[in-house]
Amino acid sequence: MDSEVRTDRPDVNLGNGNDFIANAWTAQGNFFIQRSFIHFDLTSISVNSTVQSAILDLYTNLNTGHYQLDSGPNTGWFMRILENWYENQITWNHQPAVSQTDFIVIPQSVSHTQTYHLDLTAHVQDMVKHPENNFGWMMRLETEDTYRCLAFASSDNPV
Repeated sequence: MDSEVRTDRPDVNLGNGNDFIANAWTAQGNFFIQRSFIHFDLTSISVNSTVQSAILDLYTNLNTGHYQLDSGPNTGWFMRILENWYENQITWNHQPAVSQTDFIVIPQSVSHTQTYHLDLTAHVQDMVKHPENNFGWMMRLETEDTYRCLAFASSDNPV
């Protein structure tokens, strides 16, 4: 499951959007921030398993209208979520808590349509071994300042 939240729509759920996005932008001149959340059901994997590799591929959503590198550095963070959340209930005003340590850095883009391959192996191993701690990740920009963006396709994207 995945969802996004926005500061300019603090009580609106965006669980069915086409974007998986970390964004700091403006709409009609008003600044807003977007963050995204993702969770994978790992319960079919035995707690005694050794995870050899867990790579998440993030592909640019070419139909979003948001583009990487339009302004300042767009380095992002993939942060572990610490509590349960639901795709069609999460909002900016009702975000789950996230870990402030042990996050995965998403390097600054080198192109407007960059694809990323994030190594989540250590996190996934811990989530498999301790399924009670598997709440997924939040993606956000390191610096949430105007015209910075990481825009990928969500699981709801038809393309």
